[in-house]
Amino acid sequence: MEFDYNETILSVKDLEVQFNLRGQTLTAIRGISLDLYKGESLAIVGESGSGKSVFTKTFMGMLDKNGNITAGEILYKGMDLAKFTKEKDWLKVRGREIAMVFQDPMTSLNPLKTVGKQIQEALEMHQGLRGNAAKEKTVDDMGGAAAVIGAMSAIANQKLPVNVVGVIAACENKLSYDSYTPGDIIGSMAGKSIEVTNTDAEGRLTLADAITYAIRKERCDILVDIATLTGAAKAAVGKYSSAVITNDDVLYAALRHAAYCSSEKVWRLDADEEMRVCLNSSVADIKNASGATTDGGGCILAGLFLQEFTEKKPWLHIDMAGVNFRTEPPAFSASGATGYGAALLFYLTRELQKYLKDAERCDKK
Repeated sequence: MEFDYNETILSVKDLEVQFNLRGQTLTAIRGISLDLYKGESLAIVGESGSGKSVFTKTFMGMLDKNGNITAGEILYKGMDLAKFTKEKDWLKVRGREIAMVFQDPMTSLNPLKTVGKQIQEALEMHQGLRGNAAKEKTVDDMGGAAAVIGAMSAIANQKLPVNVVGVIAACENKLSYDSYTPGDIIGSMAGKSIEVTNTDAEGRLTLADAITYAIRKERCDILVDIATLTGAAKAAVGKYSSAVITNDDVLYAALRHAAYCSSEKVWRLDADEEMRVCLNSSVADIKNASGATTDGGGCILAGLFLQEFTEKKPWLHIDMAGVNFRTEPPAFSASGATGYGAALLFYLTRELQKYLKDAERCDKK
């Protein structure tokens, strides 16, 4: 975005901030002015303790209780923020129109509350959502596990004569003193070492171990994983289909028929082996994500990562990130969580009965 010097977003004029310390008055900011224009990025540089943080906190109403704006103006959309005295006034702009990203992530979240609860509080405060609506928006990233649970319930209720194992790759995703960081080398249940290049690509790490568990502990011969894994899936195939990667054409044909029966759409992406080089690591067996944003193909790379753990078993990867949650209802369902995947997996299981019988006949021949 180019600068627009005809549109001032924020204007600070002769700002003064004072603190009361042990009966004495300390002037921390004196006579500071600036204009911030549309499209402009502005860096405020200074020594530690020079007042950078105090200055920017005045835009948010976040000064410590012993601090006050004693002179000057902070003009934003016709309002003088320097005159705000009540929290309800600040809530009109704080978090909605002006936000702050703090430099220390370890103090940004309350360790006494779950991450989900704190996200829900932010949604309730700044997006006007309440109760279940806020909670649904918070937990819409758990759709893959919900699909597996729903499918297993339907398979059991219908007494399908096939042995199916459901594995839920569940873990608590929150900060701790031993959280992994970019550049870490971590292990896996399969014995492969993984270089962490993207800490937000954590779902595939739990899925990788779940795949290994299904193979080695449950002796599964066919593998199907489903998850709200990548935003790239929605970018690739839209909001009405899941993105699918597989190493088995017959298995995908069964999935296509299941998609027809369940009215839950799927779209296959090519597991382009040329892109596998993007996951090569000089210090581990594999990277968890490409280190370069210019590589693209995030959904495909996530699938190629998981394929490394399938031990050449027939395998389907279903990335349902684009279809898990809708803010506007389609013709046949309400807005919110869609329930995608449960019916798809149920009908796929029925199709796999034929698949397994055909494979058994081939083995006998």
